[in-house]
Amino acid sequence: NVNETTKIKRDGFKAKFEMLGFDSLGIYYWNTSTQYSTNDKSISAQIQILRGFNISKRSKFQALLGHQSATGMTSQYYVGIHHPFRYGRVKFLPFFTYVYNKDQHSADFRFTSGISTLLAKRKLMVFGFVSGYTRDKISQDAPPSKEIGFQANPQVWFRFNKQLAAGGELGVDYLASR
Repeated sequence: NVNETTKIKRDGFKAKFEMLGFDSLGIYYWNTSTQYSTNDKSISAQIQILRGFNISKRSKFQALLGHQSATGMTSQYYVGIHHPFRYGRVKFLPFFTYVYNKDQHSADFRFTSGISTLLAKRKLMVFGFVSGYTRDKISQDAPPSKEIGFQANPQVWFRFNKQLAAGGELGVDYLASR
């Protein structure tokens, strides 16, 4: 349902590279994106790195460390727990973290779950994540308060081979103040 208040933002383009994998230590994930805005002719960049470490050989729980930074924003650091599992043909990669940045006024948390599956004889990959988080809302007119955010980034990729795929992503962002 599209109405007068619905806005679709198309003011440039974005290039994104990401990698998700597993090794003997645990899970690893990184992504980097660069966005060009045609409105103000600006370029912004972001990088995110997450690394899981197996807690024991018998448990699927992993300690998780991470870092995220973007141009013009404070860097964030993550410390948390990760527990991958499978339900049928779908992999779930949930984690819960404490989020730290030097400018925060009170504790922030993030829950994220990656979701992936292969379809069409492993040629089509459906991947993405959903995330809920808190962060400080800073305003010059009011005392600091909290914002609660939600993000979802479903992706569909055509796999040329095991190492190379091309596809697209839809970004959904919602932010509410308390």
